[in-house]
Amino acid sequence: MLIKNKMAILVASCISCFLFSNSVNARSYALPENCEYGKVKPYDPPVYDIYRAVEAGYDIANDNGRSNEDVNNWAQLIEAIKGILSSFDYLRAEVPKHVIQNQTFRAKGNLFDMYANVHFNNSEYGYVGTDKSNYEGNSYHNMKFTKTHGAGLVWVNRSGGECSAETVWVQKKPKINSASKRTTTATAGITAKVNYTVDSYSKAAKDSRQKVKITLKSVDDQYHQATYKTVESASLNNEVTISMAAHQGRGLYYLTVFVDDGTYSTSYDLGMLYSGGGTTPPPCSLCRPD
Repeated sequence: MLIKNKMAILVASCISCFLFSNSVNARSYALPENCEYGKVKPYDPPVYDIYRAVEAGYDIANDNGRSNEDVNNWAQLIEAIKGILSSFDYLRAEVPKHVIQNQTFRAKGNLFDMYANVHFNNSEYGYVGTDKSNYEGNSYHNMKFTKTHGAGLVWVNRSGGECSAETVWVQKKPKINSASKRTTTATAGITAKVNYTVDSYSKAAKDSRQKVKITLKSVDDQYHQATYKTVESASLNNEVTISMAAHQGRGLYYLTVFVDDGTYSTSYDLGMLYSGGGTTPPPCSLCRPD
């Protein structure tokens, strides 16, 4: 009798696996009812308004590749998001708060059980894959947002009904529009002028405590010593000037500028600059052997 029961369970499990494996090939936006939602950052959309943020983040009118069925599925997803709950269960979705558009990132499902199947989904692609939790109760899957620019939704769920969702802000990398350099011979000064643009969905844009950081890096040609000077700006579009001393006096310097939005950074190589001012020799400890 025990053997028959085990065989029945095994057959049922195999049938379930077969049905699931044949259904996941189609794009599915099936957000389980009463999915748990954790608002991680103060600037994440509140639970009652998350569906509007997701709609704004992905403009369905620009996706010409969707069939009528896909359009209906998307509408059903938006309706399902309206019923999302603002609380945490023992199944938790963990994702980077800011991701780059069309760039792969890793989502995590954190749960109590070991060796349990966790299904991964997002508001652009629907179901994207399944991973079995490891001995620490963690499961992982890579995904991306291609057309979304703004708020996206990632959720993880189990066949038993548990579900957890998190907001992801999909942005573009900081952009350096132009940069120039000059020197002041009398004071051995090095100056860079940087014109930049930071995305409106970056951390610097969403979090009032986060400033845009613009950094000038100077490396002297003789001793290969690097010096950095950083200024901060509250503007997403700005032109800033950074000045520093030529730390090794007269000679050639290699200059690079960086713009950081709190999560992502972009660099621009300014090339070489000759500084003619300053005559004090560097400490002998910095001298290279012959």
